[in-house]
Amino acid sequence: MQNFKLIQFNMALQSTINPNLKRACDYYNLGTPVSISEIKGGDENYNYLIETNKGKYVKRELGSKLTEEKKGLLALEFRVLNELRKKDFPFHLPTPIQNSDNSILDKDAGNPYWVYSFLEGESYKLNKTNVAEIAKTLATYHSYVSQIPIEKNRNNLFASKWLKQKFEEMSSVGTHSKLDIEMKSRLHFFKDILEEVSQIEYTDNQLPTHGDFAPSNLLFDSHGRVNGILDFDDIRIAPKIKDIANSILYFCYEKTNFDTSKYQVFLEAYKNRIAIDREEEELIVPAMLTEFCSIFSWYYDSNKKNHQTSLTGIKEIHKKTKSLLGGK
Repeated sequence: MQNFKLIQFNMALQSTINPNLKRACDYYNLGTPVSISEIKGGDENYNYLIETNKGKYVKRELGSKLTEEKKGLLALEFRVLNELRKKDFPFHLPTPIQNSDNSILDKDAGNPYWVYSFLEGESYKLNKTNVAEIAKTLATYHSYVSQIPIEKNRNNLFASKWLKQKFEEMSSVGTHSKLDIEMKSRLHFFKDILEEVSQIEYTDNQLPTHGDFAPSNLLFDSHGRVNGILDFDDIRIAPKIKDIANSILYFCYEKTNFDTSKYQVFLEAYKNRIAIDREEEELIVPAMLTEFCSIFSWYYDSNKKNHQTSLTGIKEIHKKTKSLLGGK
């Protein structure tokens, strides 16, 4: 089963077919609909498992507006997925299915969406073997996508204008809630980090980064080996150390404590597949710190509807960042 919790809808399909479900099945030639379930897990997009007489499919609705920037990123995502498929990439991928108009997106639906065949796999159970396995998988992904011609991004990995602007906005926030108080008590800590890392200039070794190489976006077989990669929604043209740093954030911690032994296992396993030069390796920790600053901002700004989740996230990120600095 794909590594998400499924929430079953109560649908009397025998008597009344959900019109959105019927449209998707007809438009993408999926067969006769049997059931639809929500797949819980996405922060921005909304995923649904569709079962028909032909098989299982995932309907991926776009949670954000289809702006020109979003269209460009979707085009990059679909292009990379298609190129990987043509190159016989050794892991399962969410390969888009074309609809009856020979397109991928259904733009005329209430929420634009696309469809891919459901991928079988299991949730991960993290250990040092998994860490090495995950690092090898990321390196394999990078070795394949590095062959895809791209137009390089001129933006400096460490100088995020939008994040600096977000921190300035957060500085002007009053202390109207416990969340405000907790954020403000840690804001200078993260602002100082961002100010320091933003002095670094780096735009080298770019490729289409996955962007969110996280536990929830990997599928494993029964032997604990990675067999699938999901959710390329955060794909960007960026230095490969951005992917490496983000993965280490997920896989090289014991709760809120940075695990240097897992870090070494990850790096060695990655480097056994693809080289990391000295400059790149020295910039992994600054890249991790940059990402922590972004996550801190996200917990405050994007999760306000659930204050408890935000409060827990802000405290956790603060502890993880301090642990990383202490073990540098």
